[in-house]
Amino acid sequence: MTNLHETSFEKINPGKDLSFAFGSCGNDITWKLNGDTLIISGEGEMSNNYSPWYGYRNLIRKAVIEDGITSIGKYAFYYCENLEVVHVPESIKAIKDFAFHSCASLHDIKIPNALREIEPNAFINCDAFKKALKKKRFIAKLRLKRKYAYLDTEGA
Repeated sequence: MTNLHETSFEKINPGKDLSFAFGSCGNDITWKLNGDTLIISGEGEMSNNYSPWYGYRNLIRKAVIEDGITSIGKYAFYYCENLEVVHVPESIKAIKDFAFHSCASLHDIKIPNALREIEPNAFINCDAFKKALKKKRFIAKLRLKRKYAYLDTEGA
């Protein structure tokens, strides 16, 4: 299996046809890149420990996760530094560790009411998101299996 971190990708012009940018990220889950929008659809949990769109991460500004997806996998949006907006459906029950690691531009994500689990490092190094939360004077706290997960807004 090729490690995407070691793969050399051609610089892609955002206006270029990206109809070839698609794949799977779970048993019954597919993804496709439509311009600067990543669309994830299907049913079930996203795969953990890799991001199949990693080579296109600098092009992604918006992610739409469609209803039916039940978790956002580990490292799903790892270093998607230009990602600004994420649509999260009510079907999402869990956001796994490092899911949004270093998404420096992320400032708009709605946490669904049905969410039951946010793993501790899900939003690590998401400075714009922390600043947006701090402006609203909001610190999210979620009770999880006798533990707490926090979105740290200190120092943001």
